[in-house]
Amino acid sequence: MSYQQDSGSVRVVLSAPQLAAVLTRQSISPTEMLSNRLWGGLQLVGGLLEMVGAGALCVMPEPTMASKAGCIVFGAHASDTAAAGLRQVWTGQDTATLTQQGTTKLAKAMNADPHIAERAISEVMQKNSTKISCWSKSARGGGKLVLVDDVAGEIGYGVVRETNHKISLNKIRMILKCESYNGMPYYVLTAYLIK
Repeated sequence: MSYQQDSGSVRVVLSAPQLAAVLTRQSISPTEMLSNRLWGGLQLVGGLLEMVGAGALCVMPEPTMASKAGCIVFGAHASDTAAAGLRQVWTGQDTATLTQQGTTKLAKAMNADPHIAERAISEVMQKNSTKISCWSKSARGGGKLVLVDDVAGEIGYGVVRETNHKISLNKIRMILKCESYNGMPYYVLTAYLIK
């Protein structure tokens, strides 16, 4: 933000990110913007390097096709990371990836700690990585994969309708969908706790 004096008046000049911060009742200093842009640049470079690795997996001759599944997963993650880095460089504000945004929204909807929700979703995906890999090879537009798995520790609570008793829950039902969303081929449609 810079100030300019013109014959007894003051003119305030704002960059686009600073204007956005003002409109949302936030503040962002030039130093903070520069720092965010530098980190965004590093995130963008990391995403681009990850894309190169994904491309190498795509062209690798291999009979089991496991490298092709890795190509899809790493490519999707790389484009998400690079896009978030580019947004951060452009706006000067700290930007989360789409994966992080989805996990955070899910956690807020469930009144859960975002870190616990992210850990739980990651654990379900890791436990079912083979199933997800097979599904990703054959999934068609709009195809869904339903995963149900127990997660270690207390994840959240539920209420039994008949008795109104609060119970601890650690089983997650997660649905992945094969449909292009923000340039990504797959995304978590929903995830929630079940009894």
